[in-house]
Formats: sequence, C-alpha cells, structure tokens
Amino acid sequence: MSEAQDFTGIAIGLYEPSPGLFSSLDVTLVGALSVRPVDLRSLEAVCDALAADRLDALVLDAGGREVAVRALVRDLREGRIGPDPFLPVLVLHESPAGDPAQAIRLAGADAVLDARDEPEAVADRLAALRAARRRFVVCGPYAGPEHRRIVRPGQASEMVEVPNRLAGPVDATALDEAKAIWARLLDLGTPVGV
Repeated sequence: MSEAQDFTGIAIGLYEPSPGLFSSLDVTLVGALSVRPVDLRSLEAVCDALAADRLDALVLDAGGREVAVRALVRDLREGRIGPDPFLPVLVLHESPAGDPAQAIRLAGADAVLDARDEPEAVADRLAALRAARRRFVVCGPYAGPEHRRIVRPGQASEMVEVPNRLAGPVDATALDEAKAIWARLLDLGTPVGV
C-alpha cells in the first residue's frame, strides 16, 4: 500500500479468521487504514452485526466454509440479512481461482482474495473499493457488483449506482432509492441460488 488512509469511523468485520490471520490483519488495518476490525467469530455474530447495521464492510475467511460463506453473501445481496445489500464484501480463500471461490464470486462477493497473500492485499482492496465502488447488476443467476470488463451484445443489463459506505456516511434517501431499483431488478432477474 502506497500511503496510509484514514478509515476512522468505518467498521470492518472479520468473520472467523484464524488467530494468526486476525492479528496480522488487525495490525495491517490499524497501520494502513487507521481502523481496528470487529472480530466476528461465528456466523450468528456476523448476521447479528449485519441486522443491526453495525458494519461498513465485511471480510470473510472461507477456509473450509465455502457453502456457508456463499449462502451468507447471497442472503446479503438478496436483502435477507441486514438493511444494506450493497455492503462491501471481501472473501479470503486458499484457492481463489478454483470452483468453490468462483461460486462465492457468483454469490455476489466484491472480491475473492488469496488467503495466503499478505494482509496488505486486504487493505489495498478496501482502499480501492473506497475510491471506486462498482455498480451492481442482475444478470442471469448473478446478482452483485459488476465484474465484466466487456459487455457483449445481448448481455446489457440495467446497473444500480450503489452508496459507498467506505467513503463516509450513506444518505438514507440514496440508499432507499438504490434498494428500490435493486429489488425491482431482483424480481425481474429472479437469480437462481448458486
């Protein structure tokens, strides 16, 4: 990371990272972003934090829990957990190019990062999301951040500009408007469970 950023007041939840990973991410996020992560040791703790709107971003360790992480991301994106389906979500996986990681991506994660990479990769990705939040799209079975580099003919779909919680407080009216468009697109697209 080239320069330290100030994420003061931003709540970043970490779901079930190993003690070593949590401590290295804690040190990195405090040093690079000036933020201490929220330690979430269970899926129930994550759901409670999301439902109470206590998080501005979520980092999930998928190690051995791919199905649960995929379901959590899908439930968040489809509005079944918490008031903000656009919450930034990063997932750590030991094989980010493999099929289980791809399934998590298709559930709507913003990014799947290699769990073996340096913790700075997480800080860099959070800083990138803060600088430029991707629009959201419903396209076939996929509902989440737009990842396509090229939209081919016949693949065009309506995009939703989403509020960026990492950039500061979100305007409630803007969030409600984005959620209304998102709900309409989900109804039209009827994403298939991944």
